Amino acid sequence: MFVTGELSIGYNFKTKKAAPIPATDKFKITLYGRYQDDTVVYDNVIEAGNKVIASIGKVQLHGTGPKVQQCRLLASVDKGDTEIMVDKLMDDWKVGERIFIATSGHWAYNSDYATIKAYDSATGKLTLTAPLKFYHFGDAASTESKYKYAKTLDLRSEVVYFGRSVLIEGDSKETDADWGG
Repeated sequence: MFVTGELSIGYNFKTKKAAPIPATDKFKITLYGRYQDDTVVYDNVIEAGNKVIASIGKVQLHGTGPKVQQCRLLASVDKGDTEIMVDKLMDDWKVGERIFIATSGHWAYNSDYATIKAYDSATGKLTLTAPLKFYHFGDAASTESKYKYAKTLDLRSEVVYFGRSVLIEGDSKETDADWGG
């Protein structure tokens, strides 16, 4: 997508203010393109790719997400687990939305993407639709005070909520899965 004028999603032109897409609604842009397709080129100098939103104009995306978008694991989880413990009272984390659990080890690729099956806001127990692929460290309290040389480092895995009312994604049917979007 090449924007030379203005692309506005969730903006009220009369009031000239953001009017975010409500969490109950969804706006999705799907980017299509194959690795071997031609790329978007600016002034015969800059190649931007072919599965992008490129702009020399104005792009405004105003959506809504949860009040709390990320937290830490409150208990460790093993490969194969389908339940994790996170903060309580995150009522706007919705069933069917995706989360990301960051690695807690040395390998950057030992992260998990998961889909929420259930969430109990009274206990903080979040149930996933599929088993985790990796171990993730968690603890009820920050690890900052437990380690002599890690006073400013919390080692617990982060859990990030991906549910948004505005979504930009790559075409999932593309056979070259690592290409763009």
